[in-house]
Amino acid sequence: KPSDFLSWQLMGVLVDEVPPDREGALVIADKALENSIEIAEHRFLLTAMAVITASGSGQHDKVEKYLKSSKNLQELLVAVLEAHAAELTGKVEEARTKLQGLSQAQLELSAREVRRFAAAVAERIGMLEFALRLRRSLLPVAQFTKDTGLFLSCATKCGKDVDVLDECSRLRKQGV
Repeated sequence: KPSDFLSWQLMGVLVDEVPPDREGALVIADKALENSIEIAEHRFLLTAMAVITASGSGQHDKVEKYLKSSKNLQELLVAVLEAHAAELTGKVEEARTKLQGLSQAQLELSAREVRRFAAAVAERIGMLEFALRLRRSLLPVAQFTKDTGLFLSCATKCGKDVDVLDECSRLRKQGV
């Protein structure tokens, strides 16, 4: 059976084609999700990509199907997926409610990919403080990464100039 990570990557390639091959990506998602994906974070990423792809092609019945198939994931992962699906369909308040119901501590202990995804959803729906806390948990010790840039951008949007200056100072002290 193909690995779930490779399926996720292949879906990304098909969706990024010009024009996007969303149908091909959804066929891969269906086949991959039929298999038992053992690593919860991988199943989460694959389901998230399927939700995005189905929503982008207007197949809301498939969005619901993917969300139902995610019910065997941890409650936290399901809530993040449901918040994302609500955001995609313009139900911003529902998305906010889903994310507000999550424990920040539980989220901060989840895999980096999950935190990164939840922070992006939170930022897009205006939950900037929530997103900032998650982005802070992704900061590397002594290097400038994409996560660092996303943290600085989110802190700027929140008006947290002190956080921006502190992070820049910390990086300078590390020789970055």
